[in-house]
Amino acid sequence: VVLPLAGVGLALSLVRLRAVAVIDRRLFRSSRDPAQELAALSARLRAARSAPEIAERLDSELQRILQLTFVRTFFPQAGTEAFTPARGNSQPLPGASSIAQLLSTDDQPLPVGPGETGTVFPLLPAAERAWVEQLSVASIAPLIGSYDTRIGFIALGAKRRGAAALTREELSIV
Repeated sequence: VVLPLAGVGLALSLVRLRAVAVIDRRLFRSSRDPAQELAALSARLRAARSAPEIAERLDSELQRILQLTFVRTFFPQAGTEAFTPARGNSQPLPGASSIAQLLSTDDQPLPVGPGETGTVFPLLPAAERAWVEQLSVASIAPLIGSYDTRIGFIALGAKRRGAAALTREELSIV
């Protein structure tokens, strides 16, 4: 009696796992494991042939994987003292800004959106608050290269409507 019940339980468990995977793909358009998807993204980035191609793949894949409304990679622009987007025409962020200074002191993402938990938004100068609001930035993650060199940052928008809030784990992966 116990053996047939265990078999039925196992079969139902397998059906449940497949159903959850199908529902996730259909409704949320992504798998349930962002860490696994980001590992696959890393492999795809290695195949890129130029910095703009890397930035384009990184932006679009992070936006899809993390279900964000906006992702844009910024790099320092030689001769301008500003961080400019690697693609698109978003407004640059001055290199001497408070946000840039905060990113240079910590390797953790910085919550800057007005509605984010623990945000620095109220502490920012008016021009930087306007930049955050214009782009609808929720968090900013520093890009750190070899030997802890800051090479830019990634501006992250809020989660899409209906998506779960960005978790600490997801932010730490970025």
